[in-house]
Amino acid sequence: MVPRSAGFLVAAFWSLVRFVLVLVFVLRAVGPSIGVHLNLLWLAGPALVAAALFGACAFLPYARRFYVPPLRLIAMTNALTGVFVVLSRSYLTTAEQAGDHASLQGRIAFIAAFAILAVDLLTLAALVSYRDMTDTETSGLERE
Repeated sequence: MVPRSAGFLVAAFWSLVRFVLVLVFVLRAVGPSIGVHLNLLWLAGPALVAAALFGACAFLPYARRFYVPPLRLIAMTNALTGVFVVLSRSYLTTAEQAGDHASLQGRIAFIAAFAILAVDLLTLAALVSYRDMTDTETSGLERE
């Protein structure tokens, strides 16, 4: 079993990696679709805020009750962005969309986009199922 602090630290690291991966997708986009890809940066921007909040949750356990609700919203936004990217094939460059869909770069981009979506969904599931232990312990003491 992974301690909660370690889980929050891993999530902070993932948020930074996720932002860098989306940035790489944007930088490799060429042609007229660059405007569409720039919108992905607006949707990936919360990953930087999420990294800071996950880091705060790892080092300040008493602040988790305040930071977990916004993290749930950010994780939901990240998951919805991932679904949009995979369904709309926004991970492909203009040349890949017009030409050979089975190119090696296109396959790698699909695998990366799908992996990002999978980890985002796991993060969302972990945050939705997260219960603050201090709330449980406190409510148990109040009942006695």
